[in-house]
Amino acid sequence: MELTAVEEQAVKAIYTDYHNGTTNADEALHALEQLINGGLLPCDKCGEKIEADTHAEELGMCVECSNAFFTHKDEAN
Repeated sequence: MELTAVEEQAVKAIYTDYHNGTTNADEALHALEQLINGGLLPCDKCGEKIEADTHAEELGMCVECSNAFFTHKDEAN
């Protein structure tokens, strides 16, 4: 896989932020995943591709899985 100039700059910026301590490993990994997946990340529960902002806000889940998790509808009785 060959990176475009913009992608190369983004990877360098992520590395620089991590190296300088302005981001932690989880944040750097998240940023790289966004870059690789074109801004979409898989839901940790169902695997549906969702916007990276939603992924971060909903703790790694799509809205449907997040709602089920926080209302406990995903738990068996």
